Amino acid sequence: MNDTGNAFLVHVAYATDRAPGPVAGKLQTFLGTRSDLRYGHATVSIPRTHEAGEVELPSWFRLQFEPDPAKHFTVAQSELLTPAAWSADVQARLRQSKRKAALLFIHGYNVSFPDALFRTAQIQHDTTFPGPAVLFSWPSKAKTIGYTKDEEDVQWAIPHLTEVIRRLLAIGDTNEIFIIAHSMGNRVLVNTLAELGRTSPAARAKIKEVVLAAPDIDAGIFKRDIAPKLPAAAQRITIYASSRDMALAASAKVHGYGRLGDTKPSVTIAPPLQTIDASELPADMLGHSYIGDNLSVLEDVRKIFASGAAPAQRGLRAAGPASKRYWRFDVPKH
Repeated sequence: MNDTGNAFLVHVAYATDRAPGPVAGKLQTFLGTRSDLRYGHATVSIPRTHEAGEVELPSWFRLQFEPDPAKHFTVAQSELLTPAAWSADVQARLRQSKRKAALLFIHGYNVSFPDALFRTAQIQHDTTFPGPAVLFSWPSKAKTIGYTKDEEDVQWAIPHLTEVIRRLLAIGDTNEIFIIAHSMGNRVLVNTLAELGRTSPAARAKIKEVVLAAPDIDAGIFKRDIAPKLPAAAQRITIYASSRDMALAASAKVHGYGRLGDTKPSVTIAPPLQTIDASELPADMLGHSYIGDNLSVLEDVRKIFASGAAPAQRGLRAAGPASKRYWRFDVPKH
């Protein structure tokens, strides 16, 4: 991350199977339709007035119709790279990191390409992650009415994310990989990890921490069929869930089955995976984006990535019997 005086500049290496859109100046744009896997990199500008947990964007209510880099997140540059040039770009930034660690983010449903870049840069900035930020962006339609289409496109993206993680693993300077997936993006990730656990025994040595944030996945199918396969691909996996997540409550109604990221009717426990109940934390109207919006969650993720601390060491409160242990944020009662 560079400090230009007026803004912080965050470099994001991206991989996407969105169809490319027009090039506008220095900006390669992407659409919400499927395509082949492409690689590139972008520069995200974060205003110096940025507050942790926020992605500051123009607001019509404040009569802000164009982004101002002094006040808002903006994409300063975005261009495509060859796969080899992308690997070299990530490798060069890994060499600047003492830990030689990379952070990979996979977004959820109803997310545009610029918004995915913004969230990736914001999480890296707010958690002070000490290595390159990498985004995998699948072809979300970025519309509320696009839920069914997005469900199909996460399936489309599974082999592409598998290729991206294999590429990261193959970079010689990669010592550690940390992964965060949000919402529907978890479907891409868990299927990819299951495949890597089966076919790439060396993956676990480098994939140190995986965060499944508000996962929009059938809880029963996950516990029975998917969770047992994941420890072969990653050293530790943490699930964040909340009973205040209205988006996942709506998904449960659509599908007829509870979601992994919802603690209703019960918290999903799948040892050795660790489940964190975020229900007691303040939330926005939907209660779905706390992985980037809530300071307590961001700080917990920062501690996980910085030291690999156990939940109790991070100040979380144990809940449930020992055989069905999960963790809660210790929110003071007033």
